[in-house]
Amino acid sequence: SDWVGVKLSSLKQSLIDSENTLEAFRKQHDLLDISGITTLETEKIKRLKEEIAVATSLKIKADSLLQVLKQFGTDDVTLLESLPVIASNISYQQAKKLLLDAQRSFSEIKQVYGPKHPLYVTAAAELQLVQTNLQQQVAKIVEGVGKESQAAQINLQVLGQELDNTKLAYSSLLALANEYRQLKREVDTNRQLYDGFLSRQREMDITQDFSNQVARFTDYAIAPNHAAKPNKKLIVLLAFVGSFGMAMMLVLLLDALNDTLKNREDVESILGLRALGFLPKIKGKLSELEFTKAF
Repeated sequence: SDWVGVKLSSLKQSLIDSENTLEAFRKQHDLLDISGITTLETEKIKRLKEEIAVATSLKIKADSLLQVLKQFGTDDVTLLESLPVIASNISYQQAKKLLLDAQRSFSEIKQVYGPKHPLYVTAAAELQLVQTNLQQQVAKIVEGVGKESQAAQINLQVLGQELDNTKLAYSSLLALANEYRQLKREVDTNRQLYDGFLSRQREMDITQDFSNQVARFTDYAIAPNHAAKPNKKLIVLLAFVGSFGMAMMLVLLLDALNDTLKNREDVESILGLRALGFLPKIKGKLSELEFTKAF
């Protein structure tokens, strides 16, 4: 009992020390729910990877389009019209419409007036201005594609840096989580040991006032009236059943081994002949009357 009390005090102090260490660690690193924090960081890493995949796709698309535009150049507008990024641009569509109107107007004036006529000169200048505007719109689109490529590159760098920082933070959190779980396991172990010894001490306190008896009688022995073994009735019954079974088996065996003709049905079935009559087997000598009755 004294040993249990001393051990209980030691375990209680170990439990208090481990709980204080765990609480100090939690306050030092400002931890509330370590599992929730690691889950958030995991989701953030997953989201950043998805954004990087999208940004990479946009960068590849912008670089490919920029490469095509550089190969075609900005002078040949007719060749650039086949590209969706040019044809779908609203500014380009408006400039193209102005160019078509200017070309139609210049064609009409050209059929009526000469090159030196003011209307001719004005229409030609307007046509030249519209063509220049169209080329400027194409140049702006190409410049916009280049800026999109640069922006995508910058976005990729920013996302990559953020992903690296998040991974470093996640690694630090994992290290903190492992240390926290180790301290938590130590607290749980000390609490289990303390509870076990506390329960043991309480049991000892309850039972220490009772004197333990070495032995006690529950039922007194009674002398039997007859022998328990051998069971003569059972032996006789088993012998009778066994003898009867052996007799039945012997009768069946003798009957099976008997191949003589016993009656008229055996004669007719085995020999295939009709019986004309039977001579009874007579044991000993018969009187004349008994001999006559036999036939």
